[in-house]
Amino acid sequence: MIIYLLAAMISLSVTEASLHFVALVHRVCTGDEEALLNEDGRPVARLTRVASPPATGERLAATWPRLAHLGAAESADFESDLALARGRIKQLATLWE
Repeated sequence: MIIYLLAAMISLSVTEASLHFVALVHRVCTGDEEALLNEDGRPVARLTRVASPPATGERLAATWPRLAHLGAAESADFESDLALARGRIKQLATLWE
């Protein structure tokens, strides 16, 4: 059995979409909604979110060599900053504190 989940559809004119374009794109990208754009009462376009590929270990392994890495001095500074931050964390007397 195949189940299709239909996204909610926002219907608005092209003019209205252009007035609120950034908000419309944000709404479509962050929710399960699509926007149907109408001109003279006829649908002319649909704005839908592009599915991003899932994050996987394989993708991370392929990307890792291209990422910038810390140099020796930056690594030492980072290690020092972590040690300082850990020293400033208040130890809890109980788990409920």
